[in-house]
Amino acid sequence: MYYYYTTDGGTTFTKFDPSDISGLAVGVYSVYALGWDGHILVRSENSVTLNIGVTITLDANGGTDGDATSVFATCGVAASTGNIAAASLPTKTGYTFNGWYTAVSGGSQVTTATSFTSSSMVSIYAHWTANTYTLNFNGNGGSAITSTKTVTYDSTYGTLASATRTGYTLAGWYTAASGGTQITDSTKVTITDAQTLYAHWTANTYTVSYNANGGSVSPASKTVTYDSTYGTLATPTRTGYAFAGWFTAASGGTQITTSTKVTITAEQTIYAHWTANDYTYSIVYKSSNGTSLGTSSITKTFGTTNTVTPPAKTGYTTPAAQSVAWDATSKTITFTYGIASVTNATTSGTFTTSPSITFTTETKYQNRTATSVDVCVTWTLTIHGKGSTTMQNAIHFWGTCGSVSIPNTKIISYNEWKGPYASGVNKTKSATSSWVTVPLNTTDQTTLTLTMELWQCNANGTKLTSNTHKTGLQLTVNVPAY
Repeated sequence: MYYYYTTDGGTTFTKFDPSDISGLAVGVYSVYALGWDGHILVRSENSVTLNIGVTITLDANGGTDGDATSVFATCGVAASTGNIAAASLPTKTGYTFNGWYTAVSGGSQVTTATSFTSSSMVSIYAHWTANTYTLNFNGNGGSAITSTKTVTYDSTYGTLASATRTGYTLAGWYTAASGGTQITDSTKVTITDAQTLYAHWTANTYTVSYNANGGSVSPASKTVTYDSTYGTLATPTRTGYAFAGWFTAASGGTQITTSTKVTITAEQTIYAHWTANDYTYSIVYKSSNGTSLGTSSITKTFGTTNTVTPPAKTGYTTPAAQSVAWDATSKTITFTYGIASVTNATTSGTFTTSPSITFTTETKYQNRTATSVDVCVTWTLTIHGKGSTTMQNAIHFWGTCGSVSIPNTKIISYNEWKGPYASGVNKTKSATSSWVTVPLNTTDQTTLTLTMELWQCNANGTKLTSNTHKTGLQLTVNVPAY
């Protein structure tokens, strides 16, 4: 038995061995059997169709295989390539299937119109198109310059949006508002859906300088962080003032405290404000000879100038007021009084009746100290004219105050009032003793008694015992407390 095939409808026949068809081209063959019937070669009445096909390997080319890794296509029959389409498609994360091709890269696309002419095994390769996804930018407290961009799977993110936020510097884009993974320009895209990136921020720091505004301060500055509080602030000092706080202006402005939130976006100077203190100054009163006349005090505000007026003190001339600057935390103001006498007590009486002479006395004191006082006596005599009135003798006085003598003091010289004096004509003459210092044993108010004598004397000042005189005249001096 012989076997022949024809591919042209029986015009041409070719003998072949059915047990070895490797030499046949891909295609469809009509096969007939030929045999001898006696001496006659007879062809089989019916042919057998022989299909020489090809096994096609499906290479997912980086993806995941579908439900078949190979299919069979009839050689030379384009429609049979539809078997490829019948198989489920491969998949690849982040990619869309773009068809089967005869090469890993490039090559010709295999479609249902493609026919194969070789029975050798064939591989075809999935081609892929990387997916694109929308990337959203969330400013996370700031503002992104660009709200979205498109990124491609397996590519890098490329240039990312810039963003701004008052008081902050962009620290990068992250996959979460807090924490998450940082995404940079060179990060490979592995997302398979739209994605939101969140800006992360670093608060800026600024230098705050201290202006002591008339005082002194250390340190001179500090660093603060935006949106944080100022924290501990320096404490300045200024003589005569209490610190009233830090402010944004030398005068006025807004107060800055440790709990104030930092909202500045540039370097800042803050200024110390001050409240002037009140200070009490001591006042010392003394006499020109050093005697203490007491003390007092006065309280005024630092930085002011005030007029301080001393009080009057009996027995002393009052010094002028002083203009005093309150420019120190303590000060002593001294007033020095001049010594003045004080008329203390007066007496009057008749010395003689012929001629008619009357008198008055004044006791005075000055310079009262803790242990002594100065006293003196003034006598005033008046002679009353009665037509032939005369007084030839001198008149003197003296006395004592305790153990202290009041010296002999002449009022009228010998023959000074010789006269005569007509009626109604009066003549008056006064004399004051020298000051004497009388010791005291108390600083309280006290009274001194002066025992005085008034005598007619001769030209030498010797008393005339036979003439009218006065002795034992008691005069008083009221001495104030020291």
